[in-house]
Parts: sequence; C-alpha cells; structure tokens
Amino acid sequence: MRYYLGHCGTFLKPMNKLQAAIQKMFLTYDGVLIRESDINKTKHAITQNVQTLNRLYPRCTPEQVSFFCPDEFSELVDWIAAGVHCVSFAFYHSRDFNC
Repeated sequence: MRYYLGHCGTFLKPMNKLQAAIQKMFLTYDGVLIRESDINKTKHAITQNVQTLNRLYPRCTPEQVSFFCPDEFSELVDWIAAGVHCVSFAFYHSRDFNC
C-alpha cells in the first residue's frame, strides 16, 4: 500500500487572521500519513477549508489553494500546494510500505 506524507515547510509571518488560520489548518496535516486512495478527498477537503476560512474572514484578501504535480512523468507523484503565500506545504508520495 502506498501513502502520502503531509509536510509543512517554510512559514512566513501571517499578515492577517486569515493567513494565521490557514497556517494552523495546514499544521494539522503536517506529518500525517494519508492513503493513496484518499489523497484526492484530502486535497478537496483542504480546498474547501480554505474557502470556508475566506468566508469566515471576509475583510482579508482571499486565498486560493490548488495542488500541482512538479513531475507528471514520475512514478511517485508528489502534490505541492500553490496559491497560499504564508506557508509551503506538500504531500510527498511514499514507496511501497507494508504494515
């Protein structure tokens, strides 16, 4: 079975409450293993959470998160979060892992 590992990278100082809430939300996925079969649901949940936070903080500049694959031709596909400027986040694909 293959998994993805959530990883938070660089954090920039949040400019407003929305960015602080987004950073906190991404931290909940840091170090979490996600089944390969659940990765699309998880990416969708993150996108929905960011949209919910945008509505919760309407006076802040809205953030839009999307995921892209830096190497589409690789067997192991990583997903990098783009569009959110206050945090770098990625789901790194694992090799086969038996447990």
